[in-house]
This record gives sequence, C-alpha cells and structure tokens, in this order.
Amino acid sequence: MQGTIVARRYAKSLVETCPDEGELRSLLDEFRLAVEPLTTEEAMDFWKNPSVAPARKASLVESIGEQLGASARFLSFLRVVASKNRIGLLKVMFEEFRRLARERLGEIAVVVETPFELSDEEKSDLSSILKRKLGKKVILEMKINSSLIAGAWIKIGDKVIDGSVRMQLRRLKEEIAT
Repeated sequence: MQGTIVARRYAKSLVETCPDEGELRSLLDEFRLAVEPLTTEEAMDFWKNPSVAPARKASLVESIGEQLGASARFLSFLRVVASKNRIGLLKVMFEEFRRLARERLGEIAVVVETPFELSDEEKSDLSSILKRKLGKKVILEMKINSSLIAGAWIKIGDKVIDGSVRMQLRRLKEEIAT
C-alpha cells in the first residue's frame, strides 16, 4: 500500500511536468520501453544490493537511458528514482503513470477477455460502442481466455462486466433455485 502511494506521487509529478499531449505520449512510450530492462530479476538484485556504489547505479541509469534514446525529462526522472532507491517501484509507477496519462488524454483502457480472437471488425465495433457509452477514446487490451465457453469478460477501470456464458448460466441457476 505504501509503495503504491509513493509510486502514484512519482507518476503524478511526471505527468504534471508534460506541457502538451505529444510529450505526454512520448514519455508514455519511453517509460514503457524502460520498465522491462530496469526491473528484470537480475536488475532488481543489482538495485537492492547495498554493496553496489550509488555512482555505479547512476551509471547504469545513464547507460540504459542512452540505449533507449531517453529524453532529458525522462532521464532526469530515472535519475531521481534511482537516487532515492525507488527502482523497485518502477512497474507500479509505470502503471500509475499510464493511468494518469490516459486520463489526461481523454482515453480509457478496457480489458476484454474472450474465448477466441475477435476479428478486426468486431474489435472496431466493440471499441465504437464503448466509446459512445464511456465518452472517451477506448484503448482495447484484448486477451484470450480459453476457460470461457462463449461471451466476454470486460474490465473498465475497477468495474467488471461479466457477459460470459458461465455467468449467465450461474444467474439462471440462481433464478431457478429461488
């Protein structure tokens, strides 16, 4: 819980430093690319190791920033995160940053689980319907869930819409039982 609060503060401060939509999108891409190499199991052992000198950790941040072609703004952010020994929270920071950035951009992520791959037309139709209902640009995150028989499971923020056949059968069973 404490880590989430700290991560949210870092993410919020980074979002607030972006003067425009273009730079916010750019930072979103940079952050997404940086999270993985900085938070692998091997990397986390390095960051947590108290015998590794802070200068060596800073050097690694610089090196990864160069390899990724990171902007001065994002590199500065990474330097602060590393100097405060907060790299362990980078994944949570990224999730919070992505959520806040999308909010500022008028977008919303929707996770859709189906038992099979949807066609491009079905995805487009679903996206259009959700955009009309939510009043925001929808970013679909499609997942295949082979445990579903048919239907879909949709998560919008904290809200879950279970339109799976399993749930429909469960509801029918409850209605019959009463």
